[in-house]
Amino acid sequence: MNNSGEAVSLVKEYFGIDTPDICVIHDDVDLPFGQRKEQVGAGHAGHKGVMSIMDSLGTKDFKRIRVGIGRPRIGSNLPVDDFVLNDFSSEELDGIKKIGVPLSENLNFL
Repeated sequence: MNNSGEAVSLVKEYFGIDTPDICVIHDDVDLPFGQRKEQVGAGHAGHKGVMSIMDSLGTKDFKRIRVGIGRPRIGSNLPVDDFVLNDFSSEELDGIKKIGVPLSENLNFL
């Protein structure tokens, strides 16, 4: 997952996609669960997959839709790296189903 840049670069080259036309949808621990935010040209904020994409493309000038997954609960000893790789709870899975429709509303951003 943290080598996403390799795949993005291959797809970009194969299909002849211009970098500004690329849109990456990714998780974000800095947003509350289910919240989303559109950005262009923002930094990676420590997200290793996004960092890989920026390194491979040589720029941060592509579209991103950040989807919030929140952070570990207060008092949890779970490191953030482990938190993002955990399976979703059944409650979270229900929430994800509800995210899909609003996320499709972001298509005008593309």
